[in-house]
Amino acid sequence: GSRSLPAPGAAVDASLPGANEETCEERLRRVSAELMERLEEAGPTEAIEFAMAIDATCPGLLDGAPETVQSLVQGAIGQARQATYAEFAVLRTFCRAHEAVLTDTLIALLAEEERMLGRQLLVDLLSGLSGRTTPTLAARARTGPWFLTPNLATGRGRNGDPRAVSVLRRRANHPHPKVRLEALRALGEVDAPPARDILGQVAVSFRTRRESRPLTVDLIESTLGRRRQAG
Repeated sequence: GSRSLPAPGAAVDASLPGANEETCEERLRRVSAELMERLEEAGPTEAIEFAMAIDATCPGLLDGAPETVQSLVQGAIGQARQATYAEFAVLRTFCRAHEAVLTDTLIALLAEEERMLGRQLLVDLLSGLSGRTTPTLAARARTGPWFLTPNLATGRGRNGDPRAVSVLRRRANHPHPKVRLEALRALGEVDAPPARDILGQVAVSFRTRRESRPLTVDLIESTLGRRRQAG
């Protein structure tokens, strides 16, 4: 039978630099093995919580094990539909902390994902990455499959990147209401005149439509109101 895994804090104590005579390489191998065991026996949520405890006590240690980090996130994404809001927030934080090794992984998963819900989840994770990932997202949008461009633009827009506005403008007039709403949400995060102009134009247009009108108009007007107050 499987053994009982120690609490993250107790296990992390043994991973601290200087806790024993291990070299950094030996410590990393041991911690990686522990993480994979937790992933298999306890599930991705507990494994990522343990990984974040390691991040807090041994900053940078897991950067030396990109495959382990990628496996943890792929496992968590596979169960994300059953995750609570708090669990997903932890996953989002972890992805940002390890964006150097996860950006390409998340983009590759997005390129393979066929379900709209799965794509929305991955766009949400990508939009939580820092601005340092923008050149990578822009490059992949230019060279990847056609459907990557709008999805990555949504992620970049939600990251506040004004260079995503042109693609988001087209998405804001998409025939599917969910696609329009995601584009408008992304535009609401871009604090630039072109984005505000588009939101204003779409709000006027949507006032004459019955479909999605209350939610869409409320979203746009609340966004524009925040922008005016901030200005």
